[in-house]
Amino acid sequence: MRKYRRYRSRHRNREKKKAVKQILLRILFVLLCIAVFTFLAVLLGEHLKERASHAETLEVTETETDPKTKPDGEKYPDGILSTSDASSLELCAADIDVTLGEPDDISQVIDNLPAVYNAISIRIVRDGQLIYTPKSLLEYFRLSTAAADTQGQNTANQDQPDDPDESGSEKGTDTPSDAASDVYANLLKAIETAKEKNLRVCAIYTTNSSVIGNGDESSAQRMADKTVIEDLLSIGFDEVTVDGIITENDDLTSDALSAIISYLTVLRGEVGLHDIGLQLPSNIYLTTQSAAAVNTISKYADFLTVGIFSGTADSDEAYSLIYDDYYSVRGSFGVYGIRGVILDENSAVASAVYAALKKLSLTGIQFTSYAGELSYVPEGSDTQAADTSAANDNAKRSEDYSGDGNGDGAGGSEE
Repeated sequence: MRKYRRYRSRHRNREKKKAVKQILLRILFVLLCIAVFTFLAVLLGEHLKERASHAETLEVTETETDPKTKPDGEKYPDGILSTSDASSLELCAADIDVTLGEPDDISQVIDNLPAVYNAISIRIVRDGQLIYTPKSLLEYFRLSTAAADTQGQNTANQDQPDDPDESGSEKGTDTPSDAASDVYANLLKAIETAKEKNLRVCAIYTTNSSVIGNGDESSAQRMADKTVIEDLLSIGFDEVTVDGIITENDDLTSDALSAIISYLTVLRGEVGLHDIGLQLPSNIYLTTQSAAAVNTISKYADFLTVGIFSGTADSDEAYSLIYDDYYSVRGSFGVYGIRGVILDENSAVASAVYAALKKLSLTGIQFTSYAGELSYVPEGSDTQAADTSAANDNAKRSEDYSGDGNGDGAGGSEE
């Protein structure tokens, strides 16, 4: 009997312990559920907070990038908004220096371009000087000088000659000097030959930052640029890229943005059927704070370009530097239709820079020195060199182009 009572007592104790254990487990489970729900609620709150913050950012961005409205609420000047497809062109433009050789030399170089090129690029300003002086520009400065003299003022643009003699014209006439005539003949021949080969003809025109300033000098420079660009388009160029408005040391401020749009409006006011692009320095595209301004400019320019310079004489180093620098912003090139303008003069380095840009899927590329064959292949890559014409002989072209048999390439030194 006693044994039975002890057994029953131990059994009751085990049941009590089991019940307590179950209660503790249930309490622990409830506490864990509360902790999990609290954690999820915190995460949801942070997510909603980020969404609200992101929505505020988008709202501000839309206001800043409205192509008709300045950040201060005022309206940008009315002009022709870009509707061109130039920003999406997959071009590769070879630099042609029309200040070298004769028309037949220019024609031969273009005829023998490798198949990778589907355009040519001609710099209209070299060493700070126009390679030719349009008659309309001389007429404009005669008029502006006469107007200034009537008011007892100096001419607005001090960089341009008051006397046509100093610009290469004979006194009292519009006849250019022999050197200017040769360059102009080469220019026309380059355009003609390119058109025959169905190549796009691109001009790069360098101005200066005074065009977005105030005063008579800035006004005169804007009108001079307009006059030159209209002449370039009239003689057969398919597009003109304007460079020099913003330098690496300049910030794209609200005032600068407004002035740039005004300038583009002046240029495109009467030539809206042609393509006019704007070149900005690389630091503008690499700065996230400039994204809204770049987006606004892209509404007024037909296309945007960026000057790309490796700053090295080693091809492998140039490839690595450019690939690393532009990897993070490669998406912006597609969004805004940005082209890369290669500024390296060494043809081997320029070829390496081109290879890096192609590796990043950047297809709109222009050269500012004669690169010829684009044969660079990165180390360790099985990528084949760019497709070129088997009949092309780069050394022969360079010799013919220089006109003096020294083998210099057009538009840049072969370092």
